[in-house]
Amino acid sequence: MKCEKCGKEILAGESKICAECKKELLNNIKEDYEKEINEKEEISEEISEVIHSLLKLFFIISLLYYVYWIFYTIEGCITGVTSWPGSDSKDYGLDALFWMLLSFGTNTFQTKCVVIPIYQIIFLIYSGIHSSKSKNKKN
Repeated sequence: MKCEKCGKEILAGESKICAECKKELLNNIKEDYEKEINEKEEISEEISEVIHSLLKLFFIISLLYYVYWIFYTIEGCITGVTSWPGSDSKDYGLDALFWMLLSFGTNTFQTKCVVIPIYQIIFLIYSGIHSSKSKNKKN
């Protein structure tokens, strides 16, 4: 009986392909499997990079919240703010800065804006983990 793949003579009781051809087929299957795993890992890394880029973009956009408060505080220091509700007197300069910072804190932590600093903390932790993983992969 002859091997179907290479044409060598094999014993009649064995399968239709020789031992060398079996090894070659198994090696081909192994190489295809390893190629497929590597492709999936590359795709996974690319997706991870895209997600990290989007989260970084949201982080940068969320920093605009603080830019808003900085300009609002400067404007309040110049034009003055009322220190107590219902009072007619205005505070300027450093006195106004205190009231503006107090307003920033209460507005941030008593409204839905509290999500912004929480997101930023979570992003910074995630970013640290992500960068340490990417450094480990490069080594």
